[in-house]
Amino acid sequence: MKKITYAMMIISFFILSFSPAVFAETQVKKTDSNKFNPDPKVMLKKLLENHQEIKSLKHRVESAEAVLEQSRGMYYPSIDLFGDTGRERIRREGQDDTTEYRHELTLKASQLITDFGRTTNAIKHDEIFLQQARAHLESTSSSI
Repeated sequence: MKKITYAMMIISFFILSFSPAVFAETQVKKTDSNKFNPDPKVMLKKLLENHQEIKSLKHRVESAEAVLEQSRGMYYPSIDLFGDTGRERIRREGQDDTTEYRHELTLKASQLITDFGRTTNAIKHDEIFLQQARAHLESTSSSI
């Protein structure tokens, strides 16, 4: 009987704690920024913020900036850490089986000395791509 009572208390606790009345207190109140404002400057600002093509071009600019940073990272040294573990079992006829465990840990550090201009050209290419993305965003924003 006590088990049933405890189970009922736990179930009622969860039902009451996840009721709509609890969630109603945490709802976000709407602000006045969602109301219509007939001012042309405000309307133009909201248009440029919410236009799908503008959002897409802003993401393209952010992507180009990230690619440029990645290309600049080619100048920095790299450190790689590899780990490997396993069990090896060797079966021989007429002899006992051999089981060995192997563990290997490798640390590798490398620094680019020269690549005959490949890194520099990649960075220049990505800088041009970023400039193009920014120019396309600016021209689209002004045309809208």
